[in-house]
Amino acid sequence: PREHPDAIFVPISWVPTAFDRILPALEADLELTRFDGANSRLGVSGRYYVPLARLGSRLDAAGLHRVAEATLRRFLRGVEQAILAGRLDV
Repeated sequence: PREHPDAIFVPISWVPTAFDRILPALEADLELTRFDGANSRLGVSGRYYVPLARLGSRLDAAGLHRVAEATLRRFLRGVEQAILAGRLDV
C-alpha cells in the first residue's frame, strides 16, 4: 500500500484464470480517502483491458462495460462491509 496524509492506495489486479481470451483484466488502485472525522470515500481507480481487439471494444461499448462496473460496485460493497465489521484494519 501507498499512504498519503489523508488516503491509502492499495494496488489490485484481476486476471482471469479461465476464459482469459474473452474476459477482461483489471489493473487498479483501491483507494480509501478520509474527508473528515466521520466521512471517507472508498473507490477504485484504474483501467481494464478488453480482449478480442475491435470486437471486444465494440461489445464493451455496447454494454459489457456495465457488467464490469456492477462487478466493481459489488466488490466495493464487500470491502466496505469488511471495514465496518472490523475485519479489515485500515
